[in-house]
Amino acid sequence: MWSAARTAGTLFGAGSEGGTVRYITTQPSLTKTSIYSRAEFSSTQGGDPSYEAGVAVGGPLVQDKFGRAALGLVPQGRGAGSTASTL
Repeated sequence: MWSAARTAGTLFGAGSEGGTVRYITTQPSLTKTSIYSRAEFSSTQGGDPSYEAGVAVGGPLVQDKFGRAALGLVPQGRGAGSTASTL
């Protein structure tokens, strides 16, 4: 969820059993390109190490008219896979 601008949720959403969580994504800029990256590593005594690395890129495709954002995430560890998405 590190590419989300914010999240909003409620335990009791009308028409949704168990509540609702809404992810509001960061809008790509129409005027400048931005790159964000992060990496994490963790270890548990007696367990396997795990890590996560990711990068998000956003910016204009047509200056002042159309922008796009892309996110790539590589988690590694127990129960982890890899995923990539575009917004």
